[in-house]
Amino acid sequence: MLIVKIKQAECALADGRLDEAFEIAKAEEVRRHHRGQKLIGKLSRALAKRGQDNLSANQTQQALSDCNKADKLEGNLPQITKLRQAICTAMEQNALASQKRSVKLAQAKEHIENGWLSVGERILADGSGGHEADVLLQQATAKRLQIDSVVAKARQALKRNDLESAIDIIIKVNAASNQNEAIAEVIAQIKTLANQRIRDNLNNGRIDLANTLLRKLVLLAVESVDTRELSLAVAQCRQAAELVEAGQPQAAAQILQKLKAILPSAKWLQTAITQAQKAAEAVDSLNIGPLGLFISNTAKDNDLAEEDSLPSLENNTKERTDSQLPSKFVLQVDGVGSFFVFRDKIITAGPISSSARPDLGLMADPSVSVASIERMDEDYFLHSQKPVYINDKPVTKRLLTDNDRIALSAKCRMKFYVPNAASTTAVLDLDGARLPRPDVRRIILMDRDILIGPGFNNHIRTEQVENTVTLFVQNGKLGCRAKENVMVNNQPLEFDAGFPIGSPIQIGRISLVLTKLDG
Repeated sequence: MLIVKIKQAECALADGRLDEAFEIAKAEEVRRHHRGQKLIGKLSRALAKRGQDNLSANQTQQALSDCNKADKLEGNLPQITKLRQAICTAMEQNALASQKRSVKLAQAKEHIENGWLSVGERILADGSGGHEADVLLQQATAKRLQIDSVVAKARQALKRNDLESAIDIIIKVNAASNQNEAIAEVIAQIKTLANQRIRDNLNNGRIDLANTLLRKLVLLAVESVDTRELSLAVAQCRQAAELVEAGQPQAAAQILQKLKAILPSAKWLQTAITQAQKAAEAVDSLNIGPLGLFISNTAKDNDLAEEDSLPSLENNTKERTDSQLPSKFVLQVDGVGSFFVFRDKIITAGPISSSARPDLGLMADPSVSVASIERMDEDYFLHSQKPVYINDKPVTKRLLTDNDRIALSAKCRMKFYVPNAASTTAVLDLDGARLPRPDVRRIILMDRDILIGPGFNNHIRTEQVENTVTLFVQNGKLGCRAKENVMVNNQPLEFDAGFPIGSPIQIGRISLVLTKLDG
């Protein structure tokens, strides 16, 4: 029976079926037979030769398998040792080559995604990247065709003098971040025309049109002295308008006077300055006239009344003061959580230990960047002196869109959402960033309202109510629209009364309380 097995192995060896011969020859009984020993010698040399052939064909795994089989049959002979060393060297070289190839592919992919198409294509030009390189080259080609289409459409819009459409075309495909020369040329042309039109609108008193176009221009991430100067001019116009609305015409006149240095050709400016100065003089005249005396005496009478008032009157005064909504507060909802609410148009976020303490203080390294988030009409813009990452790309200025990922550092991350398209209130969900208060994980950037209810289109999600509850600001107070009964201190909320600070509030099954946010 043993002789039959040996003959089968010899036939397999003669026919080149080395693996079949090996399975027979590795048996201990074959090794002990003198004819089997001769078979093992021939088979071992055949395996070593096939291993060398596989190695020459860069099939290192097959070569290693043959080497191991030869070693098992005849031991660690010099020929087998030499083959094993050659295989190990080849495997190390292959691993190094694979690592270099991966680095090359990663670099090419990064350049192509960032718009450096030619650089990415040059990296892949030697053809050593395999199938992945072919895919990247196809992506580069597709992007190049897309860029050509974008450039053509943008130039057609500029020929029609449709500057807004040209900007929209560039923005929609995020072409502003592309390093293509044709894109850069179109953006430069847009920047020149847009700056001139913004200046013309400001000179003609159309601040609204200038502001709209400037916001679009900012989205192209074009930085220039002209653009910064025009941004300052629009900001000063807004500040002057707010001062007029607040009844401070003299302060508004001073800002408008400074604005003349930026807009010397704006004829409306001098008229506005004169009107503001006259308004300021008129207010001063009223203050020093009989009405001013009456107001002064009334103020004194009020002071005396406050000193001599009854306790009940003090309580009423306290209630009126407490119902005035602060610019930042904590909204605690039982069974749901606590939320920081910021009402200002601009808030800053950064390390709580920063030299200039931010509005949203985070438990982060002091070296982490401080970024500001500004609400302009219905949009939110992020600004930072040092680069921060939005969706893994470094930026210093960016229009925020729903579901953007913001990273001030690797361990200080948050997500930006606009849950309801009909509301301009946005939220920040902490994702890696930490607050001194661990119970707060969501920040609400409140504009006009806060929506509480089931579903993802609410700023605060809870199943405790079937219909959405709307909190809104009116006359400096926080009001409420709800189908459920609204109770404050176990009493129905009075008409035109706001939610007080620090008192328990019940809206249907929801219990909440407002507290001031210190700092």
